[in-house]
Amino acid sequence: MLNMLRSDLYRILHIRSFKIGVFIMSIMTICLTMPSVNVMSNTAFANYDAQIGNFAEYLYYFPKSAIFMIIVMLMYVIYLNEEYTSGFIKNVYPYQTDKLKLSISRLLIFVIYYIVFSFINIIFSLITVGFIQGRFGTISIIDYIIYYVIQLLLATAVGSFLELFIHLSKKNIVSTILIFLYTFGILFGMVYIFFQEWFNLSVYENAIYYLSGTLPYRISDVYLNTMVVGIFALGIGVLLNMVILKKKDLE
Repeated sequence: MLNMLRSDLYRILHIRSFKIGVFIMSIMTICLTMPSVNVMSNTAFANYDAQIGNFAEYLYYFPKSAIFMIIVMLMYVIYLNEEYTSGFIKNVYPYQTDKLKLSISRLLIFVIYYIVFSFINIIFSLITVGFIQGRFGTISIIDYIIYYVIQLLLATAVGSFLELFIHLSKKNIVSTILIFLYTFGILFGMVYIFFQEWFNLSVYENAIYYLSGTLPYRISDVYLNTMVVGIFALGIGVLLNMVILKKKDLE
């Protein structure tokens, strides 16, 4: 798996989509944090006002930002889709007998994208909000690390299902549609209407979109439930990917 990860890192750094993604994320971070531009990426559960917001507030906000998640997920889907269009999958996947490691290695790509684009957000927001505007705010490093790791866990769980639809369809159209349905809250709205309005069941409270959007900025009781849901969803995603990958070997 380490050899595949090294190969993936090399490919990521040399594909055009990654460079384009870095450029777009850099520009969007500046736009989101400069009052003179004042671009909004607010969701139903998270918002940031560039006119009054500080650096600490932005750090908590960007993992919930629709723009951030769209770029991260699109770059991941484009990368996986390229494995099919280039024929890479036919030359590598059948020879990886351990499908668990193969599925995890694909998800590590998602983690890499997430961390890289997070770093871009942190650096540019520090410059624009912190140094230029002089609004740093206060933050607990321990609290933020835990908060960030949980957000990463939830996002990776979603990434496992994006990977699943890529393997099922061999194209990026289904996963791309899913990205926009998820990040814009449309999928969550459908779940809410179906369970809450029709059956009066509060299932939506355990939806990944809801848990991510409402995750408190300080360690609280909901953190444990959120981690359990994230780990469970990620486990289901990995398991389904293993089944699909094994089936492909038989085709």
